[in-house]
Amino acid sequence: MPQLLGRVLPLALGAAISPTIVAAAVLVLASRTRPVARGAMFTLGTIVVLAGYTLLGLTALGDVGGHPTATTRAVSGGVDTALGIALLAYALRELLLVHPAAVDPRAETRAPKGEGVLTAFVLGAVMMLTNFTSLVLYIPAMKDVHRSPASDGTKAVVILVAFLITSLPALVPLGARIVAPGPSAHALARVGTFMTVHKRGVTVAVAVIFGTYLLVKGVGQL
Repeated sequence: MPQLLGRVLPLALGAAISPTIVAAAVLVLASRTRPVARGAMFTLGTIVVLAGYTLLGLTALGDVGGHPTATTRAVSGGVDTALGIALLAYALRELLLVHPAAVDPRAETRAPKGEGVLTAFVLGAVMMLTNFTSLVLYIPAMKDVHRSPASDGTKAVVILVAFLITSLPALVPLGARIVAPGPSAHALARVGTFMTVHKRGVTVAVAVIFGTYLLVKGVGQL
């Protein structure tokens, strides 16, 4: 298990660094109408999509693994290399693209439209679906689990750990709001503002660090 965790945890931790989901979760929990119920549905939306990512990584892309022959290692390395290049290209795009938030950070701090729980669920699902860095990091983690010779029990534990870590951007704000609704309000607001204002910097840093990691890892398998 330690060896498999050593390969999967860095990717899961990178996937968990998601300024957009944190900021959106905080805004949903700050709503005047049923904040906890809406926060729970937002979190459920992210979890449903993440479950889909898990299946994709363990099946469609996981099938490039199987027994570790030279061919499967090369194919797996090609996938990691391509994803690493995609992350680095994404980081470059973020650096060159002019975002409205760069001119007025308050533009992204407005609460999402709609106060229903279904709206919150859809918002959570959409935020995770469009969370490029989490997608590109989490799926290779699942691919590595699939290719591992570890036992099914070990794989199940590693999948659960990676799933929970990647879900933290939505789970932590909700948990804080439930456990300590008063004290958490100010802290969550500060975290949401920080993530909104520094979203580009955090996103670029994650994309560069883990894009390089995947690129080096992938080239090493070719």
